[in-house]
Amino acid sequence: MVAISVAMKTSPLPLAWLLLTLTAGLAPGCGGPSGSMSRLMSHAPTALAARPAGMARIVFVGRCGGDVFRIIDDQGTFIGECSGTHWWAIDVAPGAHAYIGWSRGENTTELHATVAADRTYYVYVHYSMGLAAGHAELDAYAPRTPEWSHLAEWTAPAGRVEPDVARGQAGVDDATGSRERRLAAGHEMWAQLEGAERTRRELIESDGQP
Repeated sequence: MVAISVAMKTSPLPLAWLLLTLTAGLAPGCGGPSGSMSRLMSHAPTALAARPAGMARIVFVGRCGGDVFRIIDDQGTFIGECSGTHWWAIDVAPGAHAYIGWSRGENTTELHATVAADRTYYVYVHYSMGLAAGHAELDAYAPRTPEWSHLAEWTAPAGRVEPDVARGQAGVDDATGSRERRLAAGHEMWAQLEGAERTRRELIESDGQP
C-alpha cells in the first residue's frame, strides 16, 4: 500500500512568481520534457534497463511546472528531485517503503508503498496551487486514476532523467535538522488523513503493472 500525506505551511510570494507557476501547470497532457532541469538530475543517456527479477520498480512521473520537489526515503536517502516534466525510476525490494517530498515552500508530502515483486508502480509527482504557494503532491498513479491515459506520453523516453545520487545525498546530509523535520511532518499528516483523501494517496499491490 502506498500512502501520501501533505503538510502545508505557506508564506507570501510575489504575484509574478504565482503567475509563472500557474501557467507552467496549465497543460497536463503535454508530452516530452519541459521546464528547467534540476541541477541534481540529468537526461538519461541510455535506455532504461530491464527490471531486475524479483524486484519491484517505482516510476516517479513528474509534472512539476515551475516548482522543484525533492524526494527522500524514510531513511533520509536521496531519491530524486522533480522540476518541469520528467520521469525517473528506482528498483526496490518487495515490501513496505516510504518516500517524503517537499517543495520550496514548507509543505511536505509522504508516500507509503507496499510493492510486490516483478511489478512496476507509478507515482504522480505534481503540485496544486494554494493561496500563496504551490503544494507538493505525490499521488497514486494507476489504471484507476484519471491521469492514467497520459502514461505513454508522460513516460516517453525523451523525458527520462537520472538522479545525481552523490550530490543529492550530500545536500540532504548538509541540511542539518531539515531531514528529521520533513520526516516528522510527513508522518504526522499521513496519520490525519481519512477516507477519500487517504485513498487518493494510496497504491495497493494490485496497482502494479507487469
